[in-house]
This record gives sequence, C-alpha cells and structure tokens, in this order.
Amino acid sequence: MRLSELLRREDAESLICQTLASGWSEQFNQEIRISPSGTGQAWRYQSLLSVIVTPDIEPAPRQFVRELFRFSPRPWRVVPQWFVGTALTTSAGLRFTSHPFFRATPGLQEAQQVVVLPGNQRIRTLHFGLGTTRVFLKTGFSDASIKTEVAIRGAGQDGPFIPIERHDPNWQWFEESIFDGFALSRCPTWFPKARLAKQALDDHDQWLRRSRRELPTSEHCETRLSTIRSAISDMHSRFPEDSATLDELVRLGTILASEASAAPTCAVGVGHGDLQAGNILVDRKGQRAWLSDWEASAEQYEHYDRMVFALHMRAPSGLARRIQRYVDGHRTPAPLSELPQDREWRHRAVSLSLLENLRWQAEQCASGVYSRVPPDLTDFLGELRLYCASGS
Repeated sequence: MRLSELLRREDAESLICQTLASGWSEQFNQEIRISPSGTGQAWRYQSLLSVIVTPDIEPAPRQFVRELFRFSPRPWRVVPQWFVGTALTTSAGLRFTSHPFFRATPGLQEAQQVVVLPGNQRIRTLHFGLGTTRVFLKTGFSDASIKTEVAIRGAGQDGPFIPIERHDPNWQWFEESIFDGFALSRCPTWFPKARLAKQALDDHDQWLRRSRRELPTSEHCETRLSTIRSAISDMHSRFPEDSATLDELVRLGTILASEASAAPTCAVGVGHGDLQAGNILVDRKGQRAWLSDWEASAEQYEHYDRMVFALHMRAPSGLARRIQRYVDGHRTPAPLSELPQDREWRHRAVSLSLLENLRWQAEQCASGVYSRVPPDLTDFLGELRLYCASGS
C-alpha cells in the first residue's frame, strides 16, 4: 500500500516507526530505537515501489523489489514498466529516487537483506538472509486481524494457503516463509492468468463448502446491519464532523439489506473476505496459485469473494457502472459465468455482496487509529449512492 494513501487517513510515518521499533526490539532481543531523523542506520523510502530499504540492499531483496514493479497488468505499460522497474532498482536508481525515512539505532545486522512493506493494518518485513517474512500488527490497531489469520493458517490447518510457521502469543506478529513467486496482479505477462485465477477461486469455494450452511437471508442481513451500525456508532464518536456521511452509510446499508432479502434464503460459509488479484500468489513457474492475507476471513455470503474479484470491489472508481453492466447482462465476467443468469438473481446477489463489502469497510475503519474517515470508505459511499439511485 502506498504511503501517500496511508497518509490520507493516519499519521503513517509515526505509526511505522513505532511499530518497527517495538517489533524489531522484540525480534532481535535488544532495544532498537527508530526515529525520523538524527544519527543511526539510514533507511529510505521509494514511493513508486512502495518499499523501505537500506541504500546497500543486496541482490536477492533487490530482485524481489524489482519484480514488485516490473510486470504490469496493463498491456500498454509492459515495456516501459519493465525498463523503469529495472532502472529504479539499480544502486544509483534507489539512491537518487528514494528519500530518507527513518534511522535505526543500533542498526540491524544484515539490514541489507531486509525489505519493509507498509500495509493497511500491518507491516511486512522480509528478511532474505533468514528466508522469513514477519508480519507486524501496526501500533494501536485491533489484534483481530492477527488472530483471524492464525486461526485460518496456523499450525494444523490445511487449505489453499501458505501456512503460518510461528506467531506471537500476544497477537502482535506472525511469521511465514518468503514466498518464491508473484502476486497474480504483478506476474509475468506470459503466465496463464485466467487459468490461475479460476484455480484460486475454485479452491476457495471448495474450502468454503466445508462450513457452508443456509439460513434466512433477512437473518443474515440483519446480522450484517448490526455490525455496520456498531462500527458506525464507534466512528460517530471519533469523527463527529462526518456524522452525515456515516448516517448515509447506514441508510444505504438498510436499502441493500431490503433488496437482498427478496431472496428467502442464502448460503453462507467461512470465506477469504478480500479475494482480489493482489492476494493470489503464483509460483515462479506459473503453475499453481495460493491465497494470501486472510485477515478479513469471516462467515459471509458464499459468492461474495467471486463478486469482489470479478467486479473489482476493492477499486471503488467505476464500481456502480461495472455492477450495473453485470446486473443488466451487458457484461458477465468469467468468474461469474457459472452463476445464475437472470436479472433478479443478479440484483439480489450484488446487493448482498455490497452489504458484505460495507460491513468489511466499516469494520476496517472502526479497528484502526485513523485521524479521519478513510477515503476508501467515502469513495465506496459515492458508488453505493449511484447504485442505489439507479434502482437496478
């Protein structure tokens, strides 16, 4: 996640420094102080690559950083992005296009083997010397995301994911092996992306069926609305200046619940909760896919994750139009092609999926130390307005 996006909602630089100081001190068994200036080991942030590294980064982490950017999902950007990614990750490129971010005292041993990736509620630190990724919970955020992740991927669990090897008993971090491959959103252009996406979605659905059950749709919608109202109530006390916006979210959620409840029953199960291309990992040969980042996992509408993936629900811009085209039958994304085709079913399924998404957005906002309502939520609100106003 880009630092510029984090800064729109939180004091990101301070949170990153606090989190790493606490996490590294515990990990390396000595007090490590992190400050934005002064003396000590220098760490730099490259905004286009969204990474924090030392100036003397070694070849293995350098290759990892290069591959984060080199491959583009947009065909017209493939060639220029390849050359830009290569240039940016040379020693000179990183030195001249990055800026100082913090100083560590004392410095980390083998720091040149480490890459720091700031994230939504967590910070990933990849140590290529150890071959491990330690994921730290950001200071002040709810530990629910770590607990959920460990419950799904911890010891003794099996499924379409990379297992967690160790975790903190106080739920401040977990550790896994560095994955040797790519995210589906950033894999080489010659990989069979459609086949890999289908495999990931099918594996997810098979895993969800272990816990699948049916219940009255109105009952499930009321549970979702209750969660939304609780989260919004918490945000009211923190962001009183945004009361009108928050009230509108509850109003639109009620409309979605009413539309979805036209179906007497729905099937639910424990699913991923955030199934987007960036959370599908592909091995280096482009043969197998796994799902990462299960912190949003919960009991949910059985087709929700397919809707998230196929309709790009995590990218609010243009969402209402994409949904309308799907509901009207003008465009059916491949992951949704085997679902019922009639308009009424699609309308109810989309309404229930949007309600699930609103619940996810609201819970995310309520669990973070944000200084303002996150822009992602207000952007999603704008698309909900358009969708509900259309009457679909």
